[in-house]
Amino acid sequence: MKGSIWIENEKIGDVESIEINKSIRSNEKVIKPMNFECKGKIKIENRNTLLQVFLPNFKEVKRLLDIAKYTRKIRRKKKLYRRAFKLANGLPLTIYNK
Repeated sequence: MKGSIWIENEKIGDVESIEINKSIRSNEKVIKPMNFECKGKIKIENRNTLLQVFLPNFKEVKRLLDIAKYTRKIRRKKKLYRRAFKLANGLPLTIYNK
């Protein structure tokens, strides 16, 4: 998975592959960019923050996911998820939509 890390609309860097290990007991995420030397932990308060770290346009993606969550029609839901996935540049959105 290719992507970039963003914090407060500022691009920190590009990564070839981002691995997120989700610990069960706490909401700490371990982020390991594969082509960087450093490894680090980022403590995430909620899903919005996690979405903000990885996406520059997180508000639009979050809005689409929220609308899809409360939409009953399956076709409409699929279209919304597809649009959110396209906006996220292929980043898996299963973490954010729980």
